[in-house]
Amino acid sequence: MTGDRLFVDCDPGATVTITDRLEGERIPRAELDLAVACDHCGAAIEAGAHVTLYASDTDYGPTDRDGTFDVARTYCAGCDRQSIRLPCRGAVEAVFAATVDDEWRLDGVELRDRSLSDDGVEWKPPAVWRRLVGVDLDAYLQHPKTNGMTAAPEDVYDTLERLGVDLSTFIEDGQLRLEGSAEKAAQETIEAHLSEGAKTVRETVSGR
Repeated sequence: MTGDRLFVDCDPGATVTITDRLEGERIPRAELDLAVACDHCGAAIEAGAHVTLYASDTDYGPTDRDGTFDVARTYCAGCDRQSIRLPCRGAVEAVFAATVDDEWRLDGVELRDRSLSDDGVEWKPPAVWRRLVGVDLDAYLQHPKTNGMTAAPEDVYDTLERLGVDLSTFIEDGQLRLEGSAEKAAQETIEAHLSEGAKTVRETVSGR
């Protein structure tokens, strides 16, 4: 999840044109004079490095866009992505590869994977977040301590994976099935990995 986004103003269905729109764009954190880091592992990304980008037309939390692709996540070479980890039916998503030049501009952008709104797995990221973390996703993202972050489907997937739960292991017949003892075990795993800061935000938002 990040508050620093790169917006691509184009028809979400016209995925073949997105590489042209991204070519030459600067990494958002560089534009803001912030350290450029991997959104998955936190490692610094150096100029000239290979990166993978995840984009989506769907996000949750504060947003002022309508129908534009949002480059939501940037991955370092060590966290390289060949595909969307858990495509979300109803969202248009894509994964790109590129390098960044010495001015942090994207070069040689290539489309690696895409999922259109009728593709993917039937899962609702906000509902899954509420069930497993115990707080409304939009309210959590709008808390002052989260700095106005927004989250796309892959943000939710990656965050839960870092908290010890790989949602892809619960896919059956094209749907996410996380119920009963499996859901309880996932909740306990997340609780054990959740930072004290995240717990404080959750308590404030939920009124616990």
